[in-house]
Amino acid sequence: MRPVLSTAVVLLLIAAVVSPVSARNGGSGYSRYGIGDLQYGLTSGLLGMAGSGLAVVSASSINGENPADWTSISRVRISFTGLYEGYKSSDYESSGYFSTMRFSGLMIAIPLVSSSGITFTAGVNPYSNVNYNISIPTTLGGYDYVLQYLGEGGISQGTMGVSWRPGAALSLGAKLDYYFGTLRHSVTQMFAGNPPQYTTAADLRSTSMTGLGSTFGATFRGLGDLLHIPAGHTLSLAAAVSTTSWLTASDERYYVYTTSYTSYDTLISPDRKFKLPVRIAGGISYQGDRWTVAADYYTQPWSQALDDGTPLTGIRDCSRWSFGGEYTPKTENNSPFLQRLTYRAGFFYQQSYYDINGTGVNEAGGSAGCSVPVFSDSKLGLALSYSVRGTTDQLMQKDHIIRFSLSLDIGELWFIKTPEE
Repeated sequence: MRPVLSTAVVLLLIAAVVSPVSARNGGSGYSRYGIGDLQYGLTSGLLGMAGSGLAVVSASSINGENPADWTSISRVRISFTGLYEGYKSSDYESSGYFSTMRFSGLMIAIPLVSSSGITFTAGVNPYSNVNYNISIPTTLGGYDYVLQYLGEGGISQGTMGVSWRPGAALSLGAKLDYYFGTLRHSVTQMFAGNPPQYTTAADLRSTSMTGLGSTFGATFRGLGDLLHIPAGHTLSLAAAVSTTSWLTASDERYYVYTTSYTSYDTLISPDRKFKLPVRIAGGISYQGDRWTVAADYYTQPWSQALDDGTPLTGIRDCSRWSFGGEYTPKTENNSPFLQRLTYRAGFFYQQSYYDINGTGVNEAGGSAGCSVPVFSDSKLGLALSYSVRGTTDQLMQKDHIIRFSLSLDIGELWFIKTPEE
């Protein structure tokens, strides 16, 4: 089977598996706030190292966070990722398990001038995710009813950019970011009884957002020469900045009343501006012959976010620390299969941007994963992460979160003729 054809077949098979199970039964109630759960490093390679990799320059993977890391890509690469998330959420009196599986990224990198590290890359990745399903039985004035809170959607980030290597030790990159997506929130009041004591009513709010931003990255790989580390080892520093973006937000609100028939009232609000704050990241990595260790730091001043000129409620500045490593015992094709796998592990601590009733919500966890060679220069990535977020104090919610990522990273020589041609 030709390489390009095999690529298409495998991608279609993964899409066929992921698409039917993308329906969701809910997630964390925290995603009601802001623009939902912010997403970090969901590809299997990054998730296996707890999101670390900003300063890791690799020829076999596409780093969506730092465009400077694309300079070592010497053949066309395609990366496709699916993600399973499971939440065991509890409050002061009850608990439940919610899960979802969804598409979480597609990237393609095309080297244009390999000698100068000029690589064109494009793709789409999730920036935030809204997913919750909360039911609260309530009694008021002698009447029993259930308030159901539902949320779904999120913001995606389409990217298109290029990398360049002006010198042997310095890599630069820039990309254009297009933010788009819809956040949907609804509140439904359902009365008990058969027939019910009162009619059902629902308030549905849909907010669509679009806007442009940009990301600039730099990676310096010459620290090893300055510090005289062993030959074949690389010590690197990296930084990436995603600029402030002003998104256009459009609101539609629906009021639904059910009696003997269902009626709808629709309210469309004028467009407004939403300020997405700057995101700053830094990283360091040490790469040997068969192993890599890396650490990253992200910060984003969400206290500066504005919705139509007004600061967001329940939101604070956020930051994230991560540390991880990977190890490949053997790289020779005739080595035993298990020794040709790449093994990964890491841990992270995140001060999320949620601040509920004056109490900050933090998350800490660890991860592990591996990459499995499948054919040619292509690998199947698997990663599992477990973390704990929040607290049941102050009538809040505690989440035990399991994330499982499945990625396919494909390398193709599209522009080189094979002997059969």
